[in-house]
Amino acid sequence: MGDIQDSQCVSASEMTYIVSGGALNSTHSLRWVCVCLFSFLVWFIRSLMPLDRLRFVRNHLKRGVRFADRAQSPDTAAVDTDRASAAVQRQDVVASFVNQYLRHDGVFLLRLIAHNTNGITTTEITRELWDLWYERPVLLHPGAHV
Repeated sequence: MGDIQDSQCVSASEMTYIVSGGALNSTHSLRWVCVCLFSFLVWFIRSLMPLDRLRFVRNHLKRGVRFADRAQSPDTAAVDTDRASAAVQRQDVVASFVNQYLRHDGVFLLRLIAHNTNGITTTEITRELWDLWYERPVLLHPGAHV
């Protein structure tokens, strides 16, 4: 009977060691938790700061204007593109786009896209969203049309 109890105690201590991940893995796990917690806090604070959201979207919209200008020849430049590009320069219009159309979750998704792809992809998606929003009827966003 003594042998059975001893083997059960060894099994329990081995199980505790396995569950805790061992000495080497527990420090690795602690680092992993700290990195994840820090990353979460950074993303959370960024999502709460309205100026950071506005700056992020505005930067991608400005890049989109430059890409659109290079893609079009001077003969085929559309007036609507020029008006939409001029509207990007207005702080109140971009703020309306960010706060009423994209909101927190839309900017968060754009940040995830930017983090996992390249800047051109994020810029093109942001610009397409801007164009969709800008072409909506004036009643839905009265300050948008210049």
